[in-house]
Amino acid sequence: MTCERVKPTNFPKGDWVYYFHPHCYQGKQDRWIKEYLGPYLVVDNTSPVNVTLQAYPRAPKFTVHIDKVKPFTGKTPRSWLEASKEDSRLAEVDNNLPELSSEEDSAEVNAMDH
Repeated sequence: MTCERVKPTNFPKGDWVYYFHPHCYQGKQDRWIKEYLGPYLVVDNTSPVNVTLQAYPRAPKFTVHIDKVKPFTGKTPRSWLEASKEDSRLAEVDNNLPELSSEEDSAEVNAMDH
């Protein structure tokens, strides 16, 4: 089953978006209430009509329909998805480096002192 009335939009992983989340506040007119929250990072596309969002690296992820999302228009924040890829690359480089024994370490330290 597909949603036939959904506008065909694509929010790829790594895009920044606003999330539509209307609130009802007693004593306030609707026009003074911010209905869009964000920016949120698109972490995953779970289906053609659903995306998973996250506000910051340790925030809980949540899945929403693409009708409740619109593109972020502003200075693009730094993505932590790219940072995690760099961290994993650095970990791979560290794992590939040969480990020095304690005798070699002390020999290197002595050579640096002289």
